[in-house]
Amino acid sequence: MYPEKKRAQVTFFIVLGIILLIILGLFFYFRGQQTTEAVEAQVQQAMREVPVVVQPVKNYVEQCLQTVGREGLEKLAFHGGFLALTADDPEFVRAGFFQSLEVDITGLRPTEADAFKVREGWFVPYWHHLSTKNDGSEGVAFSSHVPLLDMQTDAKEFHSRSAFPSIQRQMEAYVAAKLPDCLNNFTLFEQQGMDIEITGEPHVSVSIPRKGVVLLLTLPLRIKAEEGTQNLNQFRTELDVNLRDLYEYVLDIFEVMYRSQSMDQVVRNVVSGYGSLEGDIPPMYADEIGFAPRMWVQSSVEEKLKELFEANIKKLRVMGSLGEEYDSNQIFQEFGDLIRAGQLTNLYTIRPTLIRSGYDVSFTYSQDWPLYLFVAPGGVISSTDSGVGIGLLSFLGFQRYQLPFDVSLPVLVEVTDPTAFRGEGFTLFFGMEGNMRNNEIIQEGQEEARSRIRLPPSDTGEVHLCDMDQRNSGDITIEVVGSDGRPVDNAAISFISSTKCPIANTKIENRKSIFAGKLPIGIGGIEVNHPDYLTTKVPFTTKLHEPDSTKIIVPKFVDTVVSAKKYLLKKRSNIPLDIDDYDKDEDLDEVFDINYIRNPVFPAEQQWIFNRASLHELRPQERLIINAERMKDSALDPDYQTLAIIQGDGKANMRLVPGTYKLTMTLMYNAPYTIPTCHECICKSVDDTFLIGGDCERWSDLEGKELDTVAESSIVIQHTFGDEIYEDGTIMFRTIAADFPGVPEQRRMLKDMGIIDHIQKRLVPQHAEKLKPKLIRQFI
Repeated sequence: MYPEKKRAQVTFFIVLGIILLIILGLFFYFRGQQTTEAVEAQVQQAMREVPVVVQPVKNYVEQCLQTVGREGLEKLAFHGGFLALTADDPEFVRAGFFQSLEVDITGLRPTEADAFKVREGWFVPYWHHLSTKNDGSEGVAFSSHVPLLDMQTDAKEFHSRSAFPSIQRQMEAYVAAKLPDCLNNFTLFEQQGMDIEITGEPHVSVSIPRKGVVLLLTLPLRIKAEEGTQNLNQFRTELDVNLRDLYEYVLDIFEVMYRSQSMDQVVRNVVSGYGSLEGDIPPMYADEIGFAPRMWVQSSVEEKLKELFEANIKKLRVMGSLGEEYDSNQIFQEFGDLIRAGQLTNLYTIRPTLIRSGYDVSFTYSQDWPLYLFVAPGGVISSTDSGVGIGLLSFLGFQRYQLPFDVSLPVLVEVTDPTAFRGEGFTLFFGMEGNMRNNEIIQEGQEEARSRIRLPPSDTGEVHLCDMDQRNSGDITIEVVGSDGRPVDNAAISFISSTKCPIANTKIENRKSIFAGKLPIGIGGIEVNHPDYLTTKVPFTTKLHEPDSTKIIVPKFVDTVVSAKKYLLKKRSNIPLDIDDYDKDEDLDEVFDINYIRNPVFPAEQQWIFNRASLHELRPQERLIINAERMKDSALDPDYQTLAIIQGDGKANMRLVPGTYKLTMTLMYNAPYTIPTCHECICKSVDDTFLIGGDCERWSDLEGKELDTVAESSIVIQHTFGDEIYEDGTIMFRTIAADFPGVPEQRRMLKDMGIIDHIQKRLVPQHAEKLKPKLIRQFI
């Protein structure tokens, strides 16, 4: 009994001790809170107790405190959170700076300094920039100059901790230094008969709560007037700007840009996106056939890039800020292609973790600001390699362009609270730098500064777009229906913008195939994939927290049975042979008078004759290869090709969806084919080019050929397949063939092969209707 009683007592005292600790903790916490509030309350009380006679003095001091405080804050904001940039500035020592920034006073080399010249007399420091020389001779290193707001700010790796005082401390130093000039020894009041004496050391304190900026001034004054002597000590004013909230928002924007190197990505996108062999900006990588290399003057390229950077940098937006909304129609017209527009829109959209709707954010590069550009020494940009083709292509030259761009430029970022100072507004400015070396985005510590030949880098997209925490749209509903009207179960849904983000698969709900969920934010499109349906993309723009829905119809594949027949082009001759001529009673339609064989010993006229009335089966040795390429109605349509090979009078399967196709049909004779040696006339035309036909200049024995296979034709037509492909039946393809196998060996010549060109150039356009595929329906 007694041991249990003891244990109960011990437990009781432990619990009691914990309760006492909690009570003491709460006591000291609230006491601290009360102390802070008490100081503020004492100041307020002291101000309320000011006699009427000295109230004008109090108002005068607090007005000076307001004026000087706002002046200092705006100067800080104008220069990226710094009152002084160099040691020769009077504020440098007064504000407690220990390190000077390198400023580009001339404005000629903004990317080789810590601060760049915006305009005469105005310099803005980079919060992050490449600190080594542009030419790479010092390697690669970056510097950050981000001021702390106050001692409560969580310092990160990019903050300037020891070299630069916080914004709060700089404001205190500025107000303390400038306030006496504003007070002007109270001479205004001396003229009114007052005698004001400063009896102690002044002290300025700045605090930055969630709302406003509070300035407290301790300034002991003895005021003698006709009514007697009064003392004043405490003064207070509040600046109408939510500096803490603004700073946290600006810092969040900067950190997202800093970690994703978004400014560098924009620089690379502009150079690669606008570069081309035909344009004012040379391509990073390109090959072309030709002996003469293209050339660009580097100074002209630089001026064009300035123009492009000015136009593109200002397209940067911060999600959720004022003016963030894009005009979809305008951006589609500008970029032409919807998916490309979506990619660029997402590339140009900064996604902070803090969403604020009341601030305006803008990004500026001016053509008046020099940029650093290096592509090739000597100021002339041209091909990096050239040569001639090999073998049959030896008569062709080629040019290769592997041009390593080095680019650096300054960008001014400004974030404005339009409601501050009773609607007058307040703006914080800071600088960022966009950099690219060797066509690549560079990293801290990268050793190689230049390389003359580089492999094309892989495309880079928005780093975070596909993350789950980026799906910030409202509830999105997507219904997927096949072209046959049936719901498409388990269709893969992807959101395409700067990159392709797989989202989820559809599910059958109430006899509908549905995706319901959230998507990333941006202008782009929805892609639907299913093995039994053609991949389909549709434009789709998502907005922050806004719900939407759409219905997507996807074309269904069908495995169609196909067969083939041919119209014949036959060769005739007036040469008598020991064998019977063939098909003498055939209905002849069109005659090609080629007349290219003239033998003085055995004169002959050769003709190829086309018969459009009769369709013929393919020989067992013949194979028709059909390549069907679906033509795009828009840039969103996917590439789709299908192939069928029909042997003889057999059949094959071809996977089709409705649409317009470019059909390339090649008929091959897959059996040995002999062309004997022939004594032919080589004739000379008026331009000294030796051609077939005409008067003989000389005779030549053309050596015969033993061919394993021979092409009888290769034609290209365009045809639209509609919903009839879903019907039961066989699609019969029709082609035109030069009947080489039907020509007796004694009449075969190598030059006969030229008749294939006549088929595509003359016969196909004239008989296009006869060559269209035809559905042979199957009746039960």
